[in-house]
Amino acid sequence: MPLPLKKELNDTYVFRRSVESLTGRRLSANERISYAMMAAWVRRIGEILGVAYTVIMYSLRYNAANEFDGSRTSSIH
Repeated sequence: MPLPLKKELNDTYVFRRSVESLTGRRLSANERISYAMMAAWVRRIGEILGVAYTVIMYSLRYNAANEFDGSRTSSIH
């Protein structure tokens, strides 16, 4: 999904892979993080936090959207 930032950032991913270099780690210029990688991280965070149900990306998006829709501070209310 496009993110309206500066024009020179149009071809830059927001969530990028880290790349190992001689001086440590840095963000890749053009490699994005895959959905499967993000889903695994989110699932693992749920395990660490002790969430009773499996945390999946869909449930996070769904719950975040519901909170936004119900917020009194959102621009659509």
